[in-house]
Amino acid sequence: MTNYTAIDRLHALMRDDDDASFLVRQIMIGAENAELEGADIQIIDDIRILIAEIDSRDENSLFCLELSLCPLHFIDYAICFDDETPECAPIRECFPTHDT
Repeated sequence: MTNYTAIDRLHALMRDDDDASFLVRQIMIGAENAELEGADIQIIDDIRILIAEIDSRDENSLFCLELSLCPLHFIDYAICFDDETPECAPIRECFPTHDT
């Protein structure tokens, strides 16, 4: 069963809060608390909970790509794309024009 609820709630949060898109991306890449300093702790906690609730690898991958993140490495997609990282080849094949 695919869980779209967490991603839908993340999208809603990102629409409602100007800083949320940045925070979601930072949390997805594994930013440390110091890098999130100054952000609303409740929003950070909400984002972490929602990310943890994503239980579909496909949906998580598509969400990462929306944020311009490599779904495999959780770093900027352009890094894997430009460096032609071998393990990301299938992702580049499926999304050849993403971030170009």
